[in-house]
Amino acid sequence: MESEKSEESFSVYLPDMSAISIRECESNEEKQRFPFVLPPSYKPAHTFLVGDVILERYEVKERMHGNMGDVYRCYDRFLRDDVAMKTLISDGRGSRRKFEFFMEEVQERMHIDYHPNVTSLMLVENIQGYPYIISEWVKGDPHYGNSFDGWMNSYSFQTEEIVDFMLQVCKGLEHCCKQLSKVEKRFVLGDLKPENIMIRQNGRLKLIDFGGAMYALCGDKKEMFCVGTKGYSPPEQWKDMRGDVTWDIYSLGAVLHEMLTGEN
Repeated sequence: MESEKSEESFSVYLPDMSAISIRECESNEEKQRFPFVLPPSYKPAHTFLVGDVILERYEVKERMHGNMGDVYRCYDRFLRDDVAMKTLISDGRGSRRKFEFFMEEVQERMHIDYHPNVTSLMLVENIQGYPYIISEWVKGDPHYGNSFDGWMNSYSFQTEEIVDFMLQVCKGLEHCCKQLSKVEKRFVLGDLKPENIMIRQNGRLKLIDFGGAMYALCGDKKEMFCVGTKGYSPPEQWKDMRGDVTWDIYSLGAVLHEMLTGEN
């Protein structure tokens, strides 16, 4: 069993992201003022390969594909431990929308303090003009891995474990809600599913992927919009994307049903 101390042993550094803009960058002056903006001709970020060393610090060990980008498992030579590096990859379709979702995730995670059931944001790196989220790498079981989805497919849960795991997810969601309420933001994960839950070797669950919900200005009112995954999202989410906390409750119920029955 891993100790709780090792789970909190990394340092955290976050730049001042208050000037983040999703407007197009029209001048060199704006490029210097806003660290991460959507350029007029948005192109895919550079794809790194296993063995590459980024910023003379992050050695790429593994590359994984996400819904809107790539996630790299890297060995951080400074921290002497593995970290997760996430970036946005554009396919040329809906680039602005994807960028907005990605930057909203950065903003949300900056306001969430450490909690054992939420993956910790460590820093945001500017690599070749693109934002990269650096967060803790969840070290999983040697046999079942670190994805809760993998456990769902090959592990037989006991009733006590199901109760414990659901409580952990609820605690993570509650923490995020409380943290974001301090800055007058509602929290809806928006895409709660087994793939977005990591599990450590010691049985600790952690929420990942905060890009499912975003805020957008609609006139003078800021509204929340969500995207989700069919099978885990309520039917009304596909009719009206305006977010509501009840959607996460529905998704949590869908995960619980799958754990109990083995069916989605």
